[in-house]
Amino acid sequence: MINAALISVIAFCALFQPNAPRLFAAVAFAAITLCHHVFLSDLDGLYYYGSAALFGLAIIILTSGINPVPDMVLSLHRICFVSILANLAGWILWACYLPPLAYNISFGVIYLWAVITLIKRNGDDVGGFTLGSWASCFRFNTSAVRLDHIKHKGEA
Repeated sequence: MINAALISVIAFCALFQPNAPRLFAAVAFAAITLCHHVFLSDLDGLYYYGSAALFGLAIIILTSGINPVPDMVLSLHRICFVSILANLAGWILWACYLPPLAYNISFGVIYLWAVITLIKRNGDDVGGFTLGSWASCFRFNTSAVRLDHIKHKGEA
C-alpha cells in the first residue's frame, strides 16, 4: 500500500523536471515502474521478481543513452541496480517461504530514495557538461563504437 503511494509520488515528481535529460529519465523511470506495478503485481515467485529485475534493467538501458548525463540519471541507475539486488533477495525470501516484510520495507526505502532523487537539484546537475539544446539529450553516444580514434604506433 505504501509502495503504491510512493510510486504515485514518483510519477507526480517526474513531471516537474528542469531540463530535457532529467525529464526523459524521470518519465521513463516512473512509467516503467508504474507499468510493472499495475500490470505485473499479481504474478508470483520468479515471474514477479524476475520481471521486476528486468524492468529495472530496462530503465538502465533506456536512460544510459542520455547525453549529457545528469547526476539524477546516475542516481536512478544506482537505484535500479539496488532494486535488482533487492528483487534477487525477495525471490530468495519467497523460495525459502519467508515473509516478504524485509522486501517490502526495502522497496519502500528504494522508492523514497527515488522520490528524493527526483526532487533534489544541485548546481547545473548535468554531470559536468552543459546543455546545448532540448534535443541534445536524446543523442546516443556512438564514440565507443567508432574505431577511428585509435592511433597506431608510428602514426601522428
